[in-house]
Amino acid sequence: MPIFVNRRSLRLILKMRKTIIVAALGLIFVSCSYFKDAQEEPVAEVYGNKLYLSQIKSIFPAGIKPADSLVLLRSYIESWSRKQILLHIAEDNLSTSDKDLTQQLEDYRTTLLINLYEQQFLSQNLDTNITKEEMQKVYNQNSQTFILPASIVRALYIKVKSNSPYIGKFRDLYKQSGESNMRALENLGKQAAENFDYFNDSWVYFNEILGELPVKPDNADEFLVKNPNFEQKDSTYTYFVSVRQYKMKGAISPFEFERESIKNIILNKRRQELIQNFEKNIFEDAKKNEKVRVYIDNK
Repeated sequence: MPIFVNRRSLRLILKMRKTIIVAALGLIFVSCSYFKDAQEEPVAEVYGNKLYLSQIKSIFPAGIKPADSLVLLRSYIESWSRKQILLHIAEDNLSTSDKDLTQQLEDYRTTLLINLYEQQFLSQNLDTNITKEEMQKVYNQNSQTFILPASIVRALYIKVKSNSPYIGKFRDLYKQSGESNMRALENLGKQAAENFDYFNDSWVYFNEILGELPVKPDNADEFLVKNPNFEQKDSTYTYFVSVRQYKMKGAISPFEFERESIKNIILNKRRQELIQNFEKNIFEDAKKNEKVRVYIDNK
């Protein structure tokens, strides 16, 4: 496997241009922009295919150290060489018809250009304003499809140092409900808690809360049903959890928990309709202006 790499002095390249330092396999290259009249030499060659510095200088981040540039370039040249070897083997072993990729390349280019334009068209024309009424309608029509993959809760989570003088007060209040109790608990949490999260206004996966605790139950769902209020300890902290509401895995997911999913459903539908109408309109306009001609005998 013929792989050739040219050699230059590190001292020379640093004097020529400090902003471009490229080393490969212990090799350093001369900057072409410095010697404009000099012919650029390849940095590597595989089966006659040459790799030039001008093709790869963009891979080096600004300010990269010489030693790091050497490692990066070695890796790049090895990857490039492997691809060239595989390409050489493929070209040697595939038939002429197999290697004729003209149509595939044209199809790929066509798809890329159309997708690029359609994305620009959508960014300029897609209405992203969605009302709660729209979301509620979609939810009501499709509620049976919103099934919870895991149990969710509305809960209170508190993390406080076990030696805190307020630990007893937290223990007395965290199970309590009522506006006055919650106000007192929130004020206490701001003063003394390491972490205070009140998820009463939003649903979260129960496993997210369990992930913050030192001990995980073997059966989270069974534990959830039997322990709406519980505390745990580790060597430093005490954790209080009070579950105010829960819905089990397999139940219909509540509307509030599915708001983002519903938004995506509405937006995806709008995207499809916008593109379909756009394609239909431009096709009709093209026919009207005699830009589309079909040469088929209808008889």
